[in-house]
Amino acid sequence: MLKQLAEKIDKVRQVAGNQLQDIFVRCKSLPLPEKSLLELIFVYPALEEAKAISAKTKESLEYTYLPWRNADYTYERLVPLIDSKTYKLPLLEGWIISSGGITESTLRASSTSLMQYLAQASTQKKGELIQVFTEIVQRNKKVDRVLVPLITTIGLMYQGNYLSDQELVKWVIPLFKELSGEIKSKNILKVISPNQL
Repeated sequence: MLKQLAEKIDKVRQVAGNQLQDIFVRCKSLPLPEKSLLELIFVYPALEEAKAISAKTKESLEYTYLPWRNADYTYERLVPLIDSKTYKLPLLEGWIISSGGITESTLRASSTSLMQYLAQASTQKKGELIQVFTEIVQRNKKVDRVLVPLITTIGLMYQGNYLSDQELVKWVIPLFKELSGEIKSKNILKVISPNQL
């Protein structure tokens, strides 16, 4: 569901976010990896919002759904999960489709949050992100729906000088080797996108 929460369709994000909130709020005894991080994103803001609404309306709410449909809100909230060993891959699979996508508001929100993360990230964290991108390419051979936005996202990262550090070469070379076999295509977007690199 994290992948769907990071994807580009507003309604899908809202449903995925609501479902994740339901799971984390109602099933507190579930043994989840990095549970405290998930609670910071999904549980505590919902409880605080419910308290504020209850105080205004005098009705008792257990919790309220957060505005997952709002791309700016969602991607900003999901940034801490980029460093998660457990949740990074599914999250970034959805995120890439959004940040390299064509819907202007979602593209802006997802790519802005990703670039803000990169601006703060250490070389090691950037390298780990590139490793995940390499894994995404390996898992999605010939899947243009994923690869074209990934190539576009990498182009944005280069344009922002987030991948210019020489220490990143050891991670970038395997990524480009994986991508080189994918660029030979009849899909014009796959041929044009590498020019951003």
